[in-house]
Amino acid sequence: VRTGTTNGTAWTSAPTTASFEAKTVSSVNMTGKSEPWSLTFAAAECALSLVGGIQLASNQSIMMRFKGTALANAINFASIVLKNLKTAYAWPVI
Repeated sequence: VRTGTTNGTAWTSAPTTASFEAKTVSSVNMTGKSEPWSLTFAAAECALSLVGGIQLASNQSIMMRFKGTALANAINFASIVLKNLKTAYAWPVI
């Protein structure tokens, strides 16, 4: 892995880490709302590694698969936010 900079030339065995966020939204808005249903996953610090190679897809697109590991920090390692019409959920006591 390179030093994590765009012009780095020194190599190191330490992985490059960065923040990561993935969000998916519905194609329509929630009933009676001006925003769509959505699900967001965010990690403050994540290490990604390419799985397999780069594949050519239809419509002049490329596909790349990654395996990610969310790394622990002082507060939390990841958050998941679900936006829907529910205001709260009752979490079971374990």
